Amino acid sequence: MNIHTEPQPPINKRSASRELVFQSIYTAHLSSEPVMKVYEDVVQDRKHDRSYAKKLLCLYDQHIDELNQALKGKINTLKASTLSEVERSIVLMATIEILYMPNVPSKVCINEAIILAKNYGAPGGYRLVNGILDQVTKAYRSQASS
Repeated sequence: MNIHTEPQPPINKRSASRELVFQSIYTAHLSSEPVMKVYEDVVQDRKHDRSYAKKLLCLYDQHIDELNQALKGKINTLKASTLSEVERSIVLMATIEILYMPNVPSKVCINEAIILAKNYGAPGGYRLVNGILDQVTKAYRSQASS
């Protein structure tokens, strides 16, 4: 992972879960290993909400094609060719929450993703993450209210 600054430790167990899920998605993409296997390798003794992390990863496995389709147009619209794999993994993780976990406020998903992007992404990459997730949220809300 491309780390430009010393990552800040997660504030709570759910934040720690999001960080582990993002790391698992990123590593699985690079290694072609199943995401759940990567998660089990990455988790070790880190304190986090295990059930929340597993729920996110199960949703990722179940909906990866839909997630990629939902993001395809958003990434192209922003001309985000500079979106790194780190940032893409963060966007995927947050999109799972936005689309499939309506009890989690979108603002929370986006803010957590921005923190991860600032800690792990390229300088300024958090702006792309914010823009993409804002578009996903607007599209989801318009579909949900239709």
